[in-house]
Amino acid sequence: MRKGYIILLFLIGTLLAGGIIFFLRYRGNTDSLPVIVENNRVTGYFKIEESSSAPQKRVSIQNEKGEKVVVNNFLPEAKPLNEAGDLALTPAPDVYTLPDYDIAFYEQGAVFRISINVGPIDTVRKTAENEFLRKLGISQEEAYKLNTYVGVSKEVDETYAGRNIGLSFCNPSR
Repeated sequence: MRKGYIILLFLIGTLLAGGIIFFLRYRGNTDSLPVIVENNRVTGYFKIEESSSAPQKRVSIQNEKGEKVVVNNFLPEAKPLNEAGDLALTPAPDVYTLPDYDIAFYEQGAVFRISINVGPIDTVRKTAENEFLRKLGISQEEAYKLNTYVGVSKEVDETYAGRNIGLSFCNPSR
């Protein structure tokens, strides 16, 4: 009977030691953050990569064609929009002011949405696009590979409301 207690204590000690070692080894690991985007769906984790050309952390997003685009890690500065994981990249200046545009990342489908809230559309769209490129640290060619939606509300322009007018430098629809 005494031999059984010794074996049981040994097993419990081994499990505790293994748990402690596991905890110490993996705690504070920031090499990956939620979410990786593959085939136009969120499937796992953003892979955080140190760019050799810049010391800042980057995340890799894969589009539906399997092309990967490495962008600035926008997660720390983004504000949650809802419980689905959608993020605002450009918060309003204050609660009483509607900004000229909003930029958001929608986790479902890995879509970057630029909403134009005032006119003139072309001027505001170019300003929003420049901010989008700056925040993500990408070129126009790289932005073209991302899933993007540029929208205008009915209050701004009824002709273009409810459709994706696209980025001005990516086969624009207007």
